Amino acid sequence: MTETAPDTVSSKTGSMVTTTKPTKRKSTTVLTMAQRKQLPTVQVTTSTSDKTTVTADKTVQNSTQGSQLISRSTLDTTTPSETNRQSKSSTEGSRFPTVQVTTSTSSSDKTTVTADKTVQNSTQGSQLTSRSTLDTTTPSETNRQSKSSTEGSRLPTMQTQWETFLPKKLRNNISPADQAWIAQCLYDHNGKLRENLPNQNWYHPPSPQVPMGVPPDPNQYFRQRMFLWAPMRMWKIPLNCPKCKLQLSHSGIYTRAREVVDIDSRYYLVSLDYPRCNKCKVPYCPWSTDILNQLDAYHRSTFPAVLTKYAALDKRCVTLMKPRTQGNSSSLTQQALEEIHSEAWGKKCMHYLSDCELHKKGTQLTGLTCLYQAPPAYRPLPLAQWFEAVHTNEILGHEDEMKAIITSTYGRVLKMDSTKKVTKKLAGDVASSASWMTNISNEAGEVLNSVLTTGEGAGLQEVCQGIVKRYTNAHEPPPEVIYVDTHCCNDKGDPKALTYFKPWRCHVKLDIFHYLRRFTKGLTTEHHPLYGTFCSKLSSCLFVWDEADYQLLREAKRGELKKEFAGQHVSEKQVTAAITTNELARHCRRVTRPVEQIRQLIDQLLKEMGELTDTSGVRLISPTSMKKIWAEQQKHLPCIVDPEGVNLYTITGYLEKGGKKLQVLRCARGSSSVESFHRHQCAFIPGE
Repeated sequence: MTETAPDTVSSKTGSMVTTTKPTKRKSTTVLTMAQRKQLPTVQVTTSTSDKTTVTADKTVQNSTQGSQLISRSTLDTTTPSETNRQSKSSTEGSRFPTVQVTTSTSSSDKTTVTADKTVQNSTQGSQLTSRSTLDTTTPSETNRQSKSSTEGSRLPTMQTQWETFLPKKLRNNISPADQAWIAQCLYDHNGKLRENLPNQNWYHPPSPQVPMGVPPDPNQYFRQRMFLWAPMRMWKIPLNCPKCKLQLSHSGIYTRAREVVDIDSRYYLVSLDYPRCNKCKVPYCPWSTDILNQLDAYHRSTFPAVLTKYAALDKRCVTLMKPRTQGNSSSLTQQALEEIHSEAWGKKCMHYLSDCELHKKGTQLTGLTCLYQAPPAYRPLPLAQWFEAVHTNEILGHEDEMKAIITSTYGRVLKMDSTKKVTKKLAGDVASSASWMTNISNEAGEVLNSVLTTGEGAGLQEVCQGIVKRYTNAHEPPPEVIYVDTHCCNDKGDPKALTYFKPWRCHVKLDIFHYLRRFTKGLTTEHHPLYGTFCSKLSSCLFVWDEADYQLLREAKRGELKKEFAGQHVSEKQVTAAITTNELARHCRRVTRPVEQIRQLIDQLLKEMGELTDTSGVRLISPTSMKKIWAEQQKHLPCIVDPEGVNLYTITGYLEKGGKKLQVLRCARGSSSVESFHRHQCAFIPGE
């Protein structure tokens, strides 16, 4: 079977002549009209001055079963207006890329030749469609058609390689599995940094995708989050050069990403701000101290990590090392985080292996065999020494704040005490540089200042005058009482301790605990069976419980015992025996006795217990030593009596007991709280 196809077309003004010659074709199969309508068509149009159009359509379809060739020739004569409408609709309705060639035949006319070719492949075969169009139009019509054809055929021809947008140095710090999605968050399709950033710092990676017929990629299961730091672009915060104080400009993306260790994972720290001074020509790190200090407190607190030279730690992990509880250390934090990270890594491995198992079951139906990659190895955390260094850097970052807090501490009762416990732990070149540690605190146990001195009392003048200046600058009233362990009185004038705090005029009192300890030097031994009894009796000679507080405590205790004994009668002896020493100190006030009464009670106590011995006949009190001590300590009796008009107790809360509401009290007398702080200081410094 043969077909004839147009070979040449000749056109003249007012007539048209078509010449054809027979051409042998291969045997083809003719399609039905329904099949023809389903195939795309390519139109070729030739127009002269009288707008005569010749259209030829050719469609070729190939499949796995054979090939079909369809040739159709159409001769159509239309008016100029119809020709224009057909040309516009054909151009605007085209959904395929267009290659356009324009040839000029005269000064007034242009001939346009358009060729469209589309190839479509499928699993069963392929279809090839070819269409040629020959059209002659005016210059204005040609321009309009060219614009509409170009605007309607903008389709991407290749997949965007997002990871190529990242700087090379930045790609070295980011895993290959994370580069593409991070680049999509930072760049647009043209490779330019996004200008209008959302108010969002945290970006999470996409979920692992397993295409059909492709083994799972293990790197997709171990992607990491990203924290985007861009205060200039995101929050429009102006930053100034630390040297010349001119406003900095951002010069693109920062070329280094930091990996931060979190509680259960790691994440990237990326910055879209690279501050640069146009005058100094100096770039600055976007998370340097000079840059972060220019931000307000809220935006500075949003920065999530504490940086070291090569690594970084999230602030939440640093918080775990702040409590100074028993056993808490950098080693404990490192071990706990190691367990959490290993558990999170195991869960990701199970997710990956589970998808591999599902993929393996699917390949069994096709009989194919696949090789699966091993998951990434677990990366251990840094050593405990690194965690300790990070904690130190975090504390140094708050140095100014800590100084402000310490120097903003005041009190109406000050306590000053010295110790040698801390200086004994000094080693190396500074071992002999100090012999005493002196601390000054208030009634709440807050330390106002701490200093190392070469001797007891040496160099305290500057420290005390610094506290006086602090009170003066803050317009705080001077304290009412100052408790010391020595230099409490002076026969010739003001006590020596008060001269440290000139020009203050306040009460200087001796700590009663140190006063009682002086009597123990007159005892034969502290291991005597009567040693505890003597100290208890000596304390009773100095203090007396407030009667109102004591009676209220007895009523509360009686009600508590009645409830315990189911309403039975409770005797006074049972109530007295049930009250503990801790309950007395917590709910009852204690005041000192008058000076003369204290002197009489101590004299009576020394006479009564002066002749007492243990079962071996060893005396408790050394008569000679105790006589000298008592003669010397009698002059300090006015120093231990409570000052008149000064309330030494603070109500910290209330407690319901036995149907009575009891006050929870805290005493400000003495320097016992400073002695407790000395033990904490010893625990801070390692060694013995």
